[in-house]
Amino acid sequence: MIYSFNLLVPIKLVLLLIISTYAAVFVDDTQVEVFTAYLSSQSGQLWGLACVLYVAYNFALAMVVLTEYQSVGQRRDGIIGAVWGGLVLGLLVVLNYLALSRFLPVVMHYQVPMLFVAGQISITTKYIYTVVLWLGILTTAIANTYGFAQRMAKFSGFSYAICLILCSTLALPLSMQSFSTLVGRIYPIFGLLGVVILAAILWQAGKDILKRMYYNISQLFRGLRR
Repeated sequence: MIYSFNLLVPIKLVLLLIISTYAAVFVDDTQVEVFTAYLSSQSGQLWGLACVLYVAYNFALAMVVLTEYQSVGQRRDGIIGAVWGGLVLGLLVVLNYLALSRFLPVVMHYQVPMLFVAGQISITTKYIYTVVLWLGILTTAIANTYGFAQRMAKFSGFSYAICLILCSTLALPLSMQSFSTLVGRIYPIFGLLGVVILAAILWQAGKDILKRMYYNISQLFRGLRR
């Protein structure tokens, strides 16, 4: 799995950066109406919750992948990678926003708005972006399937190969659903699970910090008594 991520993720990021930058800077925006008329108050009220769930979902997904890098990386490399990864993803988010904002509210009627934007560049770019989306789906599927199959094998006692086949088979009915349906229903569920995982990690980290503080303070008082 490590080698597939090392190959697919950089390709996906480079293509996304190129297409998003070109769309945000060089593509002429379409003549559209003011987009605020298309927005509902409910969507405006839930954007904060959607952000939290999406971040929690991706955090839970990242943990599955990062556990595989424990044996091939050091703590310093992990910190540097996290910083650079955050900067690149942040830049990509800004570029995506700039590109999408040029085509509001037209893009709001598409399940994959950036695919529409890519089509405004050229039909070839649209096909390339389709491949990029496929790579994104593939890398996500690899991470999710790997993590779930590993956990299932640990608790069930079956081999990893059998659990992998079972997980892939059980996921087939969901693949028949539309992209917007999966995003609207599956992502929030995984996001809630991610929130629970984040809370558990923060709770455990807080307990460890308090234990170390208590130990250091107790050692300090013992030294003063002597």
